Amino acid sequence: MMADDSHNLLLRFSRDHSDEAIRALVQRHSPLVFATALRRLNGDHSAAQDVTQEVFTLLARKAASLQGVFLSGWLHRQACRRAANHVRTEQRRRRREQIAGEAMDPTAGTASSPFLFRELDEALLKLPAPEHDAVVLRFFEGKDYRQLGMKLGITEEAARKRVKRSLDRLGGIMKKRGLALTGGSLEVKLLGLESPPVPEALVRRIAGNAVKAAGGSSTPLAFLKPILAGSALASLAAGGTLAMREPSVDPVKSQPPSAANPVREERADAFTTLPAGSPLEAIISEIKRLKSGPAHTLTRLQLEVLLESIRIEQIPEFMALAEERLTPSEQAAAYEPLLKRWTSKDPEAALTHVLHSGIAARRDAAIWGSTLLGNLLNTWLDRSRDAPAAWFIAHQDHPFLRPGGDGANLVGDISKGYYQHGNHAAVFRLIDALHSREAKLSAFRGITGEGFMWTMNDKGKTERWMNFHRALQTHGAPGMREELTLLFWRNLSQRQHGDVLAAMEKMDPLEKFNASLGMLAATFIPKHTHDESGQITSTTSTPVEDHDERETAFMQAAADAGVPAAEALRMAGEALSLSLDEAAFRAWIPKHPELDLDDSILRRIRSELAANGGLIDDPKEAVSLRWAAMIRDPDLRLRAARATFLRLLAVKPELAPKTSLCFRRISPPN
Repeated sequence: MMADDSHNLLLRFSRDHSDEAIRALVQRHSPLVFATALRRLNGDHSAAQDVTQEVFTLLARKAASLQGVFLSGWLHRQACRRAANHVRTEQRRRRREQIAGEAMDPTAGTASSPFLFRELDEALLKLPAPEHDAVVLRFFEGKDYRQLGMKLGITEEAARKRVKRSLDRLGGIMKKRGLALTGGSLEVKLLGLESPPVPEALVRRIAGNAVKAAGGSSTPLAFLKPILAGSALASLAAGGTLAMREPSVDPVKSQPPSAANPVREERADAFTTLPAGSPLEAIISEIKRLKSGPAHTLTRLQLEVLLESIRIEQIPEFMALAEERLTPSEQAAAYEPLLKRWTSKDPEAALTHVLHSGIAARRDAAIWGSTLLGNLLNTWLDRSRDAPAAWFIAHQDHPFLRPGGDGANLVGDISKGYYQHGNHAAVFRLIDALHSREAKLSAFRGITGEGFMWTMNDKGKTERWMNFHRALQTHGAPGMREELTLLFWRNLSQRQHGDVLAAMEKMDPLEKFNASLGMLAATFIPKHTHDESGQITSTTSTPVEDHDERETAFMQAAADAGVPAAEALRMAGEALSLSLDEAAFRAWIPKHPELDLDDSILRRIRSELAANGGLIDDPKEAVSLRWAAMIRDPDLRLRAARATFLRLLAVKPELAPKTSLCFRRISPPN
């Protein structure tokens, strides 16, 4: 393996504790670490950010011992391990760095199949180091075979063969986990998985925290003390900004240092303050000057003090000017601290400004609007819950917050907080106030474990589940109540299968019937790995293979609860239409020809088309077309098929010849 610049940076940091070296390492490798953590954490952006911070803190601490280690491979393994620790211990703080999130979208191309890519990272850890590292470089860091060969110290052709061998072996591992994928199909799905860059503001924070945890910064304390002493320190306290300038020529100050003319006074005079209340144009100019120089501790202090001189009521005007005068990286350095201060005083005004000014929708390299708005909302949620809920409800029709928008999932944070505090009535009020079914489901996902496995070690979880289930049975319209109850038990059984089974032993017949329906709709179950003490060290998922047994148990539970068999079968068909893939559902339908599930299939088509993504070779429109083929009513089938086919032509015209055969089978003869 050839040494690369990452190792030189690592050596420089371990030797000099260089801020620039660790920042360059974070800039270069944080996309890989963050994207890996995001896949392992089911898309939980704030937890993935925490994992990224932990990995680079560990890198800073171990820098001296990592010489000769292939850094990208080491970082991928550490991201997987740290993410597993988060799943097990739930030690994360929802600060909401929703980095790229749906905005940066590091899961672009993976969102439609998160299970696949979680399994992929787990399987990667089973490969020998040379093959693991080749896959990481090729697909996670986007290296071509020539670059990959140079990194690994082998020829381009040898690199190509190593990747092929790695993919074939990965396919074998995935097959054992219930995913029948060849090396070729894996390559198709992995292409385009390269991680987008992480915003510069986050890079700086991660690097700074890593340096602190590793034992300090490269800035000598002996240099900082005299700079921050005397009048310079007074200027900081007064809220002015320090502007480094050449000392003016003064015959007294030009004399050698003496008791009457100490060195620290001379050094402090090298800094002058920008007067409080200076025009915003002057502050903009000073920000550009500070950001044009090297980034170090003093510069950060100067910028903090400069931003403190902007009054709350001036922030909107300042940001409007900054949009014209500052670069994206300069804006990022100013916006976050200003908006945090504004949120601490008037959160509703701050969030509304971010939403309606267009900042929330930004997706450039320096500012990810959904991350910024999510951080501010979480800060507000630390102080209140009803006020943020009212704000979201009032602005829910804004494109950014509507279903499909980058901020649609923020409502899940609000509902989750209500649920964790046992305020079920507030959860239902929030759901009732949302306009669309998709928005209601987004709110509900925050409390069903569909994202992060936040109930893993909650000792009182069974009682909490039952209390919420009982409250849900008195809520809202019957149709929505059925769907939410199904989601609740399905998602819990997919993440905590054994605990749900144990809870069912204590349920009354009707409660057991509802839980059994969720169990029937589950498509995978968790598989835990334990250490010697019995603690869970990692969790993977395996596909459900006992569908027939689950259906039998469900029908028995229906009989015990006094639910007619025909009604129970209808509910089973609707539940499976929402959960199974189209191949599995197509195989299930002939077993029950008496069922009319056209409405359920239409609902599934709407859900597929509303999804954020689709696989490269199987877009959501093509999946929806196959679902449309299962509708029994010929007129309804034709209308649904024509609508989905036209959408497919618009987004993936190259697939039209392939899918037109399906459409012709659906269409009646002329």
